[in-house]
Amino acid sequence: ILFFPNPLDNVHAIDARTGDFIWAYRRQLPDDLANFFPTPTTNRNLATYENLIIDTSADNFAYALDAQTGRLVWETKILDYQKGAQHTSGPIVANGKVIIQNGAGDGGTRGWVAALDVKTGDELWRWYSVPQPGEPGSETWKDDHNAWKTGGGGIWQTGSYDPTTNLYIVGTG
Repeated sequence: ILFFPNPLDNVHAIDARTGDFIWAYRRQLPDDLANFFPTPTTNRNLATYENLIIDTSADNFAYALDAQTGRLVWETKILDYQKGAQHTSGPIVANGKVIIQNGAGDGGTRGWVAALDVKTGDELWRWYSVPQPGEPGSETWKDDHNAWKTGGGGIWQTGSYDPTTNLYIVGTG
């Protein structure tokens, strides 16, 4: 089976041998989404894990579908699109976790990487590329204007996972 992410949160499953259509999932997007992002169509990849197809949506949810039926298994809100937050990279699965990130550092939000439990969608942790005071690494930001409040460090491309070191490697903007 081939699984395709398509614009406006459509996912299709097609039989690779015959080309026959198997199922489609279309996420219902909010009516006001275009007020914040005129063309919310970016979808760079899907992730797979056991019988799950995992994607992120234009309205800032991560979600998992049953690979056989296209039925929604879980969904987790990861950002608030009405506050200028947007992700543009797709998820990957690493060591039982769905890794996602925020790519709208230029939109006034801080870049971050988060891990969700692959089976439930529960958020396990979130790391910010521009730390606020008290977060690890904040002592390296020697500024007097609270840079963490204005965004930056967006992570708009999916990184790489090294299973030998259990490290997720990603660049920031």
